Amino acid sequence: MDGIVAHARHQISSGKVEGTNNMIRSLRRAGYGYPDDEYFFLKTFDSSRRYSPGREAVVR
Repeated sequence: MDGIVAHARHQISSGKVEGTNNMIRSLRRAGYGYPDDEYFFLKTFDSSRRYSPGREAVVR
């Protein structure tokens, strides 16, 4: 019941959450040796913005 209420309130599917978790997991593997946690969080934020709906993908 809690999951149904949460979906009705927030309109986010588990697919988006799983995709975000996979992106973070792959960034963590690829970025072994980042200088500090703040840099890792900045990279995570940058990657999540790159694929948000309504924006074109940024190719770097």
